[in-house]
Amino acid sequence: MNKKIIFFFFATIFYCKLSKSLIQSNLVKQKSNRLDFYHSEAQIGEKSICEICDCEFFFAIKCYKYQDRRETMDRWRNTTLNRSHFLKFNKLIKIIFINSYNIELRIKYDTFDSMENLNYLTLDNIPQLTILPNLHQSNSIKEITVHNSQLKFISPDFCKLKDNLEKVDFSYNDLDDLKYVFDHCLRITLLDLSYNRIKSLAEVFNQELGLIDLNLSGNLLTSIGKDDFWFLKKLIELNLSRNRLTHIDQNAFDTIENLQKLDLSKNNLFSIPLHSKVYHTIKTFLLNDNQNLYYLPHARLFSSIHQLHLHYSYHCCPFLKKKPQIKTNSLHLQIDQPTEEFLKLLNNNYTIHAVRPTFELEEYKIVDSDKKITCVPLPDSFTPCENLLEDLWLRMAVWLVSILGIFSNISVVVYNTICGFQLYRCHNNQFIPTFLLSNLAIADSLMSLYLFLLALKDATSRHKFGQSALEWQTSFTCNFAGFLSTVSSVASAFCLSFITFDRYYAIRNSFDSKRIGLKTAIVWLALIWTSSICIALLPLFQVNSYSAYAICLPLQTKNTTHVIYIIFLNVLLIFCLLLISFLYGSIFVDTLNIERRSSFSSCSSELQLKIRFVQEKKLARNIFLLVMSNFFCWGPLVILSCYSLLTKQPINRDYFKILAVFIIPFNSLLNPFLYCFSRRTFRIFIKNEISRKKIFQLF
Repeated sequence: MNKKIIFFFFATIFYCKLSKSLIQSNLVKQKSNRLDFYHSEAQIGEKSICEICDCEFFFAIKCYKYQDRRETMDRWRNTTLNRSHFLKFNKLIKIIFINSYNIELRIKYDTFDSMENLNYLTLDNIPQLTILPNLHQSNSIKEITVHNSQLKFISPDFCKLKDNLEKVDFSYNDLDDLKYVFDHCLRITLLDLSYNRIKSLAEVFNQELGLIDLNLSGNLLTSIGKDDFWFLKKLIELNLSRNRLTHIDQNAFDTIENLQKLDLSKNNLFSIPLHSKVYHTIKTFLLNDNQNLYYLPHARLFSSIHQLHLHYSYHCCPFLKKKPQIKTNSLHLQIDQPTEEFLKLLNNNYTIHAVRPTFELEEYKIVDSDKKITCVPLPDSFTPCENLLEDLWLRMAVWLVSILGIFSNISVVVYNTICGFQLYRCHNNQFIPTFLLSNLAIADSLMSLYLFLLALKDATSRHKFGQSALEWQTSFTCNFAGFLSTVSSVASAFCLSFITFDRYYAIRNSFDSKRIGLKTAIVWLALIWTSSICIALLPLFQVNSYSAYAICLPLQTKNTTHVIYIIFLNVLLIFCLLLISFLYGSIFVDTLNIERRSSFSSCSSELQLKIRFVQEKKLARNIFLLVMSNFFCWGPLVILSCYSLLTKQPINRDYFKILAVFIIPFNSLLNPFLYCFSRRTFRIFIKNEISRKKIFQLF
């Protein structure tokens, strides 16, 4: 009995399914016949619209280019679609997708009129579409997309009776005036107006809408007013990137209740709201590529933040610096008041150049101490939060090298000036080397002065460098310090090359007592200083930048011009080092030849030659030590720079900073000891000066 019941049960199920499938197949046949009837009736001349479009079962028409139907598509090129083409489909069509890429279809204003059941309309790549087609009777429409066309005008009655409209995409068009267009779009949740020509949002959103996602990226907006988003209380994502924004009203976001993503990147902002409660709910905040924005809201306002993309790494400092505190849910947090400098600049048409960031590193924290926050760009050795010179040994070494370097190089200049004047009066041929070494000492003193300015800034901003970092980097002092460093580096390399060539020329012509003339030396030194100054001025004209990093060196690599400048400096240094190496190699060869030739000379001439040779050899040895010190100081920097450019691997900034602010400037301290203080004539000069003072004291 049970088997019969089970058999009867399964037989019934099978019969029902079979009956259902037969009914569905009959319906399909009937509907297919009906669709074929529509196809045959909807003619364009002698052609059916379905020869170009994919007429899906009953309700969808998709027009786009098929690779295997090129001949058919070519016949439809430059066709104008109108109301009659869809006349038999008005009550059936729910989906229309038209992409006229490489077909150049035209669409008349009344093409989609009377389509009462239309739900989804997509018009893509229609260059000649300037006015949105009439959709007055399409009250069931849910999504409208007009993308990558030349849409310029939308009727103010666009949203009337469209209670089901939820998503609108008018991106990549030519829209500029949208006043009252979105009135009555009460249920719209997504609105994409990116990459149009919108210049103002005044009177665009005049009613309380249900917008959740608003994309205004890539327009021509210059400012955001107080009432522009007043009725958009439900916004969750707001994209204002890639505009020309310079100012946002302090109350522009006050009515937005749950904004979670705010994108203000790639603008020209000078100020943003500082006290708005909207920051409490924001999870993703993008502010990168706003190089004039120095003043940010208090970090405590961002109690829900997870991800920040900022322009300056210093603005990440308060979000990374955490200090245990009691949690609070209050939004009424005390905010640092804007500085007088900020308010003064704010009233001057927002032409703000440098103001202090509003954070105290020891006081700021995120409410949830366990929350992981992603903030870019991260601070590093070139853009530190607390101290310009982090390590104690580096700080002490910089002070020592800078002070001793300035004192020693000035002493060399004074000594060479006094001795050089005496040598010049006596027509001594040693005047030219003394003159050249004085110029080298001047170049080295500029490097020591650069180092002294860095040490002074570090001393005046201990544990709070991030507060004044942007002010420092954009200041005249930082740019002047970077200028001095570049002039010193280039001039020092050129002077060493010229000094080495002078030694080479003197030793090569030691039998003829020939030397480089004074006029020639003056011309070459003038050329050296002129070219060094011109090279150092280039970063001030955007070829590179002294303001990119806290150490004020032109190390920016954001574009091709910056990279070319760095490569150019490295090529100059490599050329000078190779030239010096070649010349000193030749000097050693020539000195050996002089010794051989002196052995075949007469006794009197041999003695004179040996004395002259000893003098030249001592001078050459001193300068050789000087050059080798430059190799040890400049070599690592050149090698690391070349390695990074060839392999495209970043250099460890901690090591690079030590090279830039200690090893290279250390050469400016070594040079006076190598070519001046170690010489016997200098020691005699100092003894004479000391004894002369004693004599004056007796009187």
